[in-house]
Amino acid sequence: MEYETFPEQGDGPAFHIKDVLGDIRRVEEMCPGVYYVAVRGGEQSLFAREYYIVEADAPAIPQNAKKYGQPISGCPGLLLYSIQEERGGHKIIEYEIARYKTEHGIPLPHGETLREIKVFNMEYHPEYFGPYPVPDVTPGGSVRRHYVLDNGVYWLEPERDGPLLAVCCPIWGDLSDYAMKLSRLTAYGQTPELDDTLECVFFSEHDSCVPIFELLTLREEWTRSGKIKEAALMNAIWAHHPEYAVAYNTEELAGWHDVMGLLLQTVGHDAELTGSPQNMIRLTLGEGTDFLHV
Repeated sequence: MEYETFPEQGDGPAFHIKDVLGDIRRVEEMCPGVYYVAVRGGEQSLFAREYYIVEADAPAIPQNAKKYGQPISGCPGLLLYSIQEERGGHKIIEYEIARYKTEHGIPLPHGETLREIKVFNMEYHPEYFGPYPVPDVTPGGSVRRHYVLDNGVYWLEPERDGPLLAVCCPIWGDLSDYAMKLSRLTAYGQTPELDDTLECVFFSEHDSCVPIFELLTLREEWTRSGKIKEAALMNAIWAHHPEYAVAYNTEELAGWHDVMGLLLQTVGHDAELTGSPQNMIRLTLGEGTDFLHV
C-alpha cells in the first residue's frame, strides 16, 4: 500500500509526505502524534529509508526530546528523525515511545523493558540518559584514579594488580568471543550477563589491546585525538596475542569482515565478499607497543 498523505496538522492542509520524502511504503502510528515511516530507498538501494515523524504538540514526547528533531521545510508542526543517523535523536524517540507504552500498560515487543532500552541508548546519548557509571570497585580493589576513553570505556588504576580496562554493559556486546574470554570477572564475581545492573568486564593491561582494537572500529576519534596509537596497538596484539592477529588477518583476506557483503548474502543476494591487506593487523618496526595515551 502506498501512502499519499500524512494525518492533518491542526486546521491546515494535509502534509503530502511523498513530495518530501519519496515513495512511502509504510506508516505506523507508534503513540499519539508519533509515526514510523518507511520510504523506498531508491533504484540503487535494496533497503528502505526509515524515519520517526513527531508532531510538535505530541503529548508523549518531552520538549527536550523534540529539540533533536529536524524541521521539515514547508511542513510546520512536524519534526523528522532519521533512523539511519546513529546519533540523530531517533533512539531518544524510541525510548519515549516505550515509556508511553509502559505507562499505559501496553506490552513492549520482544520482551524488552524500559530499563534495557535506556541502558542501550546511553551509549549514543549520554547527555539525555546520563553516562555509564565509572566502576568504583574492580577485581583489583577500589579505584584510585580513572581515565575516560569513551562513555562506558574506562582505564582504571586500582589498589592492586596494575591498570585495568573496564568496558560497561552493554558495550561489551560489540566484543568477540576471543576478547570476552580474556575478560576478568566483574567486581561482584558474577559471570557477565545483561541484567538490570550496569555491570563492567575488566581486562588486564596485557590483554587490553584486543578489546581496544575491536572497539576502535566504531571509534575513529580515539586515533584522531591521539588517545590510541594504532600502529603501536597492532604491535601490542602481535606481541601478546599473535594467534588473534593471525586469525583476524585470515578472516580479513577471506572477506569475513565485509559487513555489507555479509548483509546482502543474508537477504539472499549473491554478493562477493571482499577483504583488503590494508585492513589487516600489521607489525610496524620501531613503533613499540605503547598504544595508550590518556
